[in-house]
This record gives sequence, C-alpha cells and structure tokens, in this order.
Amino acid sequence: KKKNAFDAIVTPLNTIRDCLTTVAIVTI
Repeated sequence: KKKNAFDAIVTPLNTIRDCLTTVAIVTI
C-alpha cells in the first residue's frame, strides 16, 4: 500500500514537471 501512496504523490509531480518542461521549451 505504501507503494501506491508513493505513486499517487510522484505521478502528479512527474506530470507537472513534464508540463513545465514543455512550457520551457515553447518559451525558449
């Protein structure tokens, strides 16, 4: 169950990171 909680936290963070990376590429 701990792994599920960990994934629940990490997955959104990875999504946000990907969005920020995309924005950075588009901006630059």
